[in-house]
Amino acid sequence: MHMADALAPALPRAVPDARIKASERIRLRLAAAGQDFRANDNIAEFIEEGELEELRLEVQARMKEVLRALVIDTEHDHNTADTAQRMARM
Repeated sequence: MHMADALAPALPRAVPDARIKASERIRLRLAAAGQDFRANDNIAEFIEEGELEELRLEVQARMKEVLRALVIDTEHDHNTADTAQRMARM
């Protein structure tokens, strides 16, 4: 049994919920378990089925906003057109 399974009753599930983003659900599970989630920490056991794709889409949308805030024209510059998608796959 994964540690995340033991915490399941107290934490949000991977049921799509527009009010709680995948990153927040995962963060809540990690916090409830007292688990660190720094840059090099492995959090795989706290990610539920379907959340990885949801997380990728969330990161992609946020990266688009970062590029927009940096005043980078991703719509017309072929060099940056797919940058948000590429970064989200990382």
